[in-house]
Amino acid sequence: MAAKSGASTSGIERWAVRLGRLSRGWRVALSLAITLELVILISFVVDRLLIQRVVEGDLARAGVMRGGDVGEHGAAREHRRAGGDPRHPRPAPAADPPGPPSPGRDVKRVLRGGNWKSSAEACRATYRQGEATVNTDAYRYYLMGRGFFHRGHTKRYLRLAKQMFARALDIDPDYAAAHAGIADCNSHLLDAGDSSITVQEILEQSERALSLDATLAEAHASKGLALYTAGRYNDAEACFQTAHTLKPDLFEAYLFSGRNCFNLGQYLKAAEMLGKAADLKHDDFRALGIQAMCFQSLGRKEDMINAARRSLARAEAAIAERPDDADALAFGAGLLAILGETERTKDWAERASIMEPDDFYLNYNLACAYAVLGETELALDRLEQVLSPSLLRSQKEFMLHDSDLDKLRDHPRFIALIKKLRID
Repeated sequence: MAAKSGASTSGIERWAVRLGRLSRGWRVALSLAITLELVILISFVVDRLLIQRVVEGDLARAGVMRGGDVGEHGAAREHRRAGGDPRHPRPAPAADPPGPPSPGRDVKRVLRGGNWKSSAEACRATYRQGEATVNTDAYRYYLMGRGFFHRGHTKRYLRLAKQMFARALDIDPDYAAAHAGIADCNSHLLDAGDSSITVQEILEQSERALSLDATLAEAHASKGLALYTAGRYNDAEACFQTAHTLKPDLFEAYLFSGRNCFNLGQYLKAAEMLGKAADLKHDDFRALGIQAMCFQSLGRKEDMINAARRSLARAEAAIAERPDDADALAFGAGLLAILGETERTKDWAERASIMEPDDFYLNYNLACAYAVLGETELALDRLEQVLSPSLLRSQKEFMLHDSDLDKLRDHPRFIALIKKLRID
């Protein structure tokens, strides 16, 4: 052993002597090369960890849950995490169907972009969206973009999603799904008051996606959303119908179509579209929340309460997973108000306001919550904070159909606000 150790030491010494003979320039170059390799290695590891976290989150929200997180005790634990009173745990809501009966097989389906209810063919169709690019890194960035896009509609998450889609396009400029993803982000960002974006820019982005792949359902849904943003509802509906035909289980197509029908005053069809969206994505709370508004406008109170309860259960789950989800807190505050939970409404509203005090969506949703509670002045304060004559036509017309604001409509301040917004 001693001889072996001596041999190793002499070998090290020989290498040290050789390195010492190198010129200073070569030593610097060698040092930089090693540093660069370390940076690349660290970036690779961080990238993979981020992807894993996003995908794991998508898996959990798609119904592939770890043991112990379901049932009555699990519901009470999630209620405590969401900020509820542990002395009065809420019963587990009978809202959605249970998770997959065969997680091993269905996890692969979720990873390929589907959900546990998707058929094998539907999952293959979604996976082909990733195969549309020859670069696996571009596809990974695309998945991260979709993960952030569905995580919340605050500007923070929308901009993160947009950055991920842009990174995918840096790698593969002809990646149609990533172009559609950016168009979706821009539609929501413009909705949220980002004046650096124009409707024309969004339309061009979605057209670019279609020019690259006319059979991509996501591209048709993206163009439909752009047309909805522009107030061209009939043209938008034609795009959504094409998306339904190309990919019958595309969540976004049903969600966007539901909002489009809502603005047209077609509450029954909107409720149907939003119900299908909710069935396709079991962690989404927005579709059921808007569906509750549709049922209220139709005078179907029992259906409204049921949809609001299901939506709230999903919002509570989102907050349990991410307590800083201001989007879920603000949207959930409106649901709590509908269900008559005044104290929790105010608590969630306050928490959301602290985290995102200037966000358009958040303030609008809080205005709706206060209006339902009968806190008229607080509701009007919130509306006046975010509404201006530059508001998009689609936003103005959504306001006109929003039943949450019905208690405000005869108030002089609300009437003055409507006149200021030049809403016919």
